[in-house]
Amino acid sequence: MRESSPRQRVSPRPRTCVCARTARSRAQTNSRTKLRSRWISAFFGAQVHVHGFVHCDPHPGNLMVRRSPSDGRGQLVVLDHGMYRRLSPRFRAGYCRLWKALLMRDDALGARACAELGVSAGAYDVLSLMLLQRSAKSSSGLGARLSKAEVAQLRKKYKDTAAQKINDFMQTLPRDLLFVSRNTNMVRGLNLALGGTARERFRVTGQCAVRGLVLTDAVEDEDGALLPAAAAGAEIVSDATITGAGLNPLTESELMAARSGGGGGSGGAAGRGIVRQVRLRYEIALLELRLWSLDVLWPLIERLAAGGGADAERDTSLFSQSSHGQTVEVAKG
Repeated sequence: MRESSPRQRVSPRPRTCVCARTARSRAQTNSRTKLRSRWISAFFGAQVHVHGFVHCDPHPGNLMVRRSPSDGRGQLVVLDHGMYRRLSPRFRAGYCRLWKALLMRDDALGARACAELGVSAGAYDVLSLMLLQRSAKSSSGLGARLSKAEVAQLRKKYKDTAAQKINDFMQTLPRDLLFVSRNTNMVRGLNLALGGTARERFRVTGQCAVRGLVLTDAVEDEDGALLPAAAAGAEIVSDATITGAGLNPLTESELMAARSGGGGGSGGAAGRGIVRQVRLRYEIALLELRLWSLDVLWPLIERLAAGGGADAERDTSLFSQSSHGQTVEVAKG
């Protein structure tokens, strides 16, 4: 008779291990999805602020994440390139300044941005509501809920605004802004669905805006030998009116890349590139410092000055906060 091996008693694996693995897996998944939300914000932010060539239909069906065939790293793939908008350099620069002004709470820069965008200075506060879901004068932290007093003030200010007046205002906005707003609203939804926060999306957008401004200054400082039309004195504008550069002219960022790489490795071009990189790092550091002082340092000083009292009561009837910190407007009318 075949001898059977004695049964070995195997103690069950503790539930704590299973729970720990589950929690670890969920944390890793959340980390990956939030990283993807940052990829999306950075990609479309660069399209708008740096390249001026914008995908206007970035819904979830037009995006895919895969491992790169070359190095196996995560890669964002954007599909369906049939609906694009080429932004004029003037609008792109003005829009970059608008974002920088809103994040740094610089009213003077905001007035300059409105002038470049072709809208009245009074539109600055409305554009702040459209982009940041808060007034330009708000003291709330970036991406945070508005205080009850701020909500009441906004209701009082806009309660008598008629629908016709809103339509008239929308018609005064640059057409480029309407296409960019469509892109921004879709990116906002993607960021929320992937667990990203409003604050992080705003930070990434602000960094892209700073990059765009550094690029704009670099293009304006060049001597005009970027492309034949520019060398002849023609203005670098959108593809609707540019001459001598074909139906699909290069964007400003492509022009700068071509100038840097096509000059035979000249020391002047290399030197200017280094200066741009140094300035870019400096400008981003200034932006981060400003955001930290506005959202962390000054609120802390105010709480200490008030004796460490509880934060002001927050109202949720106009704005609601998701579990991930994204601010979503739910106002009616």
